[in-house]
Amino acid sequence: MQTPWGKADSVTDLGGNITQVSTPNHGGIRVPLDTLLNTLSPAQVLYCQSLRCSKVGVTNWAWFEEDCDALIPLLCIPGLFNRYVAECCSQLSQAEVNALKATLTLSFGHWHSAWPTDSDAGLSLR
Repeated sequence: MQTPWGKADSVTDLGGNITQVSTPNHGGIRVPLDTLLNTLSPAQVLYCQSLRCSKVGVTNWAWFEEDCDALIPLLCIPGLFNRYVAECCSQLSQAEVNALKATLTLSFGHWHSAWPTDSDAGLSLR
């Protein structure tokens, strides 16, 4: 699979046609654009399109780089965090999973402090 960061050497299916990809130098999460459009508010989609390191709306896919932008789909698409843990972190205890989610939520607030919190979206960090 070709990614914005080069050819993938690892692809993990996270369900719903969402995949985690790794390349020799980088990676991220690929989300179908229609999933993003049906989950986020218009202001949140525009925010995602403004991200320098990710590619949203260029094709039928939204690509979120792994360092900080992958937090958007992980925490904002219902159920994705739990599917990620099941596929990629299954060895963690529930306490470790809770600590991971808390840490990622704090990191989200740091990297995405301008995240639109549209009340009409009905979306919160999950």
